Amino acid sequence: MGYRRWLMLGGLSTALAVGVYAKTSSTAQTSWQLAGEIAPPELLKQIGEEHLSSLEPVNLSQMRVLKVHQSRQSAPLYLVDTRLADSDQQPLCGQAGCAFLGYIPGQNEYQTVFNTYLDPHLPPDTDLLSVTDTLQSGLPTLTLHQLEGQQLRRFTVAFDGTHYAVVTVDNLSLTYE
Repeated sequence: MGYRRWLMLGGLSTALAVGVYAKTSSTAQTSWQLAGEIAPPELLKQIGEEHLSSLEPVNLSQMRVLKVHQSRQSAPLYLVDTRLADSDQQPLCGQAGCAFLGYIPGQNEYQTVFNTYLDPHLPPDTDLLSVTDTLQSGLPTLTLHQLEGQQLRRFTVAFDGTHYAVVTVDNLSLTYE
């Protein structure tokens, strides 16, 4: 069971909960910004159509986005932290964490390449998500940290041409109590 409870290999689903934002390890990226400042409007519309019911009034521009486009990268990668800034309502958060998404431009719409839930409750100074300088199939690999009970685990995920999939899982000696 373990990491399979939150990580689906067919199309990773990722997320965060209020308070901790992911950090990046490469200087080639910009910082997390409000979606309304950096995300293409078509992408925000697509996220709303794919992940929210039309009955929920949600200001998608209040999500956070990290646009990653390193040299030699095949296309920009838009990582989306679905937590809404300045809101007590978090429609894409649940018991497993909050949705965290990744998109690249496609022919007619954006292609979902990363889709998972992450629990942000981690030891201090532990990055929930970091972007590496290593490219695989044209996109950077990502490092995720999660707690399994008292054990901290590091997941390395890489793009396989259609979506991000787990490459390695490491149990770290640091435990969280």
